[in-house]
Order: sequence, then structure tokens, then C-alpha cells
Amino acid sequence: LYSQDTSSFLNFEWMEGYVNAHQDDLQENHIRIEDLLANERHLTDEDVEAIKNSRMARHWIDGFSIIHGKTIKIPVNFVTYIHASNGIAAGNTLEEALIQASCEIFERHVQIQTIKPEKTVPTINPNSINNSLIGDMIKFYQKKNVEIMIKDLSLDGLLPCIGVLFINHNLTPGRLEHKILIPGSCFNLDEGLTRCFTESMQGRETLSIPRPQLDKPIVHKSRVNNFYLLMKCSISPKDISFLEQGEVKDYSNHKIKDVFGEMEEIKKICKRFDTDCIVLNYTHPKLNFPVVRVVIPKVSDFLSFLNQDILISDETKPDSTWRGARFKNIMQSFFA
Repeated sequence: LYSQDTSSFLNFEWMEGYVNAHQDDLQENHIRIEDLLANERHLTDEDVEAIKNSRMARHWIDGFSIIHGKTIKIPVNFVTYIHASNGIAAGNTLEEALIQASCEIFERHVQIQTIKPEKTVPTINPNSINNSLIGDMIKFYQKKNVEIMIKDLSLDGLLPCIGVLFINHNLTPGRLEHKILIPGSCFNLDEGLTRCFTESMQGRETLSIPRPQLDKPIVHKSRVNNFYLLMKCSISPKDISFLEQGEVKDYSNHKIKDVFGEMEEIKKICKRFDTDCIVLNYTHPKLNFPVVRVVIPKVSDFLSFLNQDILISDETKPDSTWRGARFKNIMQSFFA
């Protein structure tokens, strides 16, 4: 369907270590597709084999494991499919980009791990926060008739994550935007909390009325098929009133002094998860502005937000995503 140059670009053939191969034929160190799908226990052996046999799973490039300190091949198109934009970030250096990407992964992880199973988490006493900027942000929302609850999303101290539950009393209860949880992750927790407040205003002009495209009712949790909106814009399709519960505790601003200390902490976190942390260097060869994708197997993918059949449905399984043959047949029918 595409020119050879375009196909080569889309398959990441321009990246270091590119190989077109079936996983079972690879001789080099590689992350197995089975390991990337370790949480998808509903998949049968036949389902996994079908994914491994797909076109999507044949394109491998070099990544670097910061846990093991060695190069490891990654099925880049398949990783892109199950991660979307999660784990991609830029920075002034590769190290900064890696840290930013990892923190965004942690944010999404605590978001789904809290909301999907309705996990009760502690509430932070706002009077224990000794930061004038954060205090001003809280007052800003309160003046706009938005109630603020600061939540400990660290998963019992595992991750550098915090969150803010926004209860917008300008909006009708039971609507999508009435209650929103915004997570923030940073190894300086003050910065992570600040990010919660600033990101809450992204994409909106006012707090007085709902955004038209999101002016819809929540649904009962028994009717929730996926959390796609949560993934895209932190909007839960179901009620999240359970977040108003939880013991009250004082705030403590954890802060790591430098970039290398933060990278060491990322390694510790991944070891506690019993997983790896693999970095793909996406830096543009001409612009030379550092960009990476971070892959943390079992943690960084988006599959837990999506319909359970995303990888086996006829419409969305990896085998179905390449529709070149169909389009070629349509094109050729014009000239038959």
C-alpha cells in the first residue's frame, strides 16, 4: 500500500538494531511478547501465538535495560500498539526524558489501580502542606466552587504519586465531570501535586459549565466495559465517590536531590514490581532533541484501560490492524 521508504519508516527500520523476525527465531536478548502480556490472563496460548505470528510482532529494535545494563530487543510496533503515547517523553537530556516518561507511567498505573477496583486510599490534610503556591491553587479552586480533596496515591509508599479529587459543585451530580481524579507523579512531591492542579485546567475554558462533549451521565459500574476516557482525559465513566473515604494523614514532601538519584529510585521501583525498565531512544537524528519511550512490562501498557477483547477481537487484534491487502484489492477493482 505504501512506498518502500514509508513502510520502512513506519516499521522503525531506521532505528538501531532493527530486525524483521518472528520472536522464536531471534538469537539476541529480547523481551518476550508473553512477558508484555503477563497481566492478560484471559488470553489463551492460541491467542498469544496468533499475536506472535502477526505482522505487527515482527519488527524489533534495540532498547536498553537500565535494570540489567544491557541491550535488549523490543517488538516496537506491538509495544506502540499496547502503549499508545504512554511512556513517551522529551527532556533536556535522555535522563530527564526517562524520568518524565517513567513518572507519566506511574500516574496512569495508580489511576487505574485505584479507580477500577475502587481502592480506598488516604486523604491528605491540606493544612499540613507548607507550600504557598499549592495553598494559592487550593484557594483558586475553592473560590470557583470546586471542592478539593488531596489523595495519597503512592500505593502504600511504592510510587512517588499523589492525586487531587476535584468535586465541582457548579455541575450536576452524576455527570462525568462532576468528580475527577487527577494524578501527579514526581520525585519532588510538591511538583507532582502542583501538576495535578495545572493539568485539571487543560482543555477547559471555565469551571462553571461542563465541556459539551463530556456533558453525559456516569453509568453503573456493572455497565462499564472500558476506561478509555480515564486513559485519555482522567474522566471515569462510573461514580468515584468512594475516593471521599479514607483515613486522614499529614503531608510529607519527599524530594530526591538529583537526576541520578531519581534514576536509581526508578530502578528500585521496577525491582519491587519484579519487572524491567527498557528505554528506546526516539531522538530525531537531525533535531537531536532527546526523546525516549520507556517500557516497564506489566506496568506501562494501556491494556487495563481497554476492552478485555482488544487483542482478540476481529476488528482490533494485531492481525487486523494492517489493512493493506484490503485496500489494495479495492484499488485494483477500479482497474480490473
